[in-house]
Amino acid sequence: MPGLCWAVDAKVETSSSRQLHEGSIVRYWQTRSEAEADAASIAQGGEFYKDTGRRYFDAVVTEAEAYWE
Repeated sequence: MPGLCWAVDAKVETSSSRQLHEGSIVRYWQTRSEAEADAASIAQGGEFYKDTGRRYFDAVVTEAEAYWE
């Protein structure tokens, strides 16, 4: 069933070069406060992509619609 959720859209650094190259990932949360807490953790440099050592950065919280199970 579709419903309102909150998305954290963040960039992901790559480790293939000395320069910061970017990818992107979106993580979904059921409440705005959860999404804002996730974005704050990303802003502090505390979140990494799948144990790769590549950190998330520039997180943006937006309203979204998703199908929850």
